[in-house]
Amino acid sequence: MPGPVLYVWKSPRPADAEEAAALVRAWEDGDHNEAHRGPFEWSDDVVWFHREMTGDAPPVWNPDKPASDPDPPDTVIPVELREGSEDEVRDQLGEIFGLAMKYDLIVYDPQRGTVHAPLAEYSAAATAAFWPGGALRAAVVGIAGGVLAVVAWILGIPLVSGILVIVGAFLVVMTISVFVHDARGRRS
Repeated sequence: MPGPVLYVWKSPRPADAEEAAALVRAWEDGDHNEAHRGPFEWSDDVVWFHREMTGDAPPVWNPDKPASDPDPPDTVIPVELREGSEDEVRDQLGEIFGLAMKYDLIVYDPQRGTVHAPLAEYSAAATAAFWPGGALRAAVVGIAGGVLAVVAWILGIPLVSGILVIVGAFLVVMTISVFVHDARGRRS
């Protein structure tokens, strides 16, 4: 009995599960030859995802289902999950989502009607975790760097002050760049 299937691709990026389902239906209705790639765009990232899924790492594919094409898929990959314990399924999903994040791919789960962009989801979680703790730490480092640079400048000890001014200025610049990068991410 085949397990649930997830679909993984690079582009186009669907707005919701209905759009993803329509893309998969259009692809399944095609003949999958070189002339008909369906609605999905070719991507090296999909090829490398496939190679990692079937390469040295423990396979997620159903081992009873032989590959019909020796060339790796390059537009969309249906990934059939093996039956197993809850922990084994979680490990399979972790491998799929980890590689999808690595290659910035889309994962569509038709059984649950969900579309995931793991890299974007991880980025959003990391940004949410930045405030307030990370922001406070960055601000403290920037202020400490500024104080260090000013005190070193005032002391005027040859060579040592110069090095400390450079280190302090570097910390201030890095703190400013962290906040600028976060603000740009929030705008887009």
